[in-house]
Amino acid sequence: MAQIQGTIEYVNSRDTPYGTMYAYKVAGVNYSLGKKQPTASKGDLIAFSAEQNAKGYWDVKGEVNVLGRPHPQQAAGSPAAAATAASNQRTAARTYMDDERKQGIISKQAARNSAIAATKILQEAGYLPDIAKGKTKGDQSQSILNFIDELTGRYHADALGLDNPKAPGDNGEAQAAADAASDSGWLG
Repeated sequence: MAQIQGTIEYVNSRDTPYGTMYAYKVAGVNYSLGKKQPTASKGDLIAFSAEQNAKGYWDVKGEVNVLGRPHPQQAAGSPAAAATAASNQRTAARTYMDDERKQGIISKQAARNSAIAATKILQEAGYLPDIAKGKTKGDQSQSILNFIDELTGRYHADALGLDNPKAPGDNGEAQAAADAASDSGWLG
């Protein structure tokens, strides 16, 4: 299912033997609403889910969210209307990106929790001295935090489906233990 966001170029309605059918045109593509009455108008910034049917036409699935509307007192072609539409699009894009950003933060926090759990497993297995390098407790703590940061980056990249061959830490044996802990189900 595709997530669509854009400004309505026009709202189409046509009578058929099955009743009146409706569609929105967004970015040059028609998205059918079927018999469902349109809730948005030409010029509105909308977001919705759509799916391509067996005939290759796009059907709107679920609700259509109106993210912004042009100010009613402005003429459609005026510079003020264009400025308002651009402002609405920026606001909607910011709102949309905030949701993606929130999901990214949640994903990174889950990766961090997994990295901390893996570090604890490494400590219990006796590998922590290999990771905690430094003469002072402060240096050793910083070394462990750096290891957790690197492991977090790796787990987050894995969660996002990115190739990240860089293994955290300098000790391949410690990394193998972290991988084994991850594979054993300890880290979900």
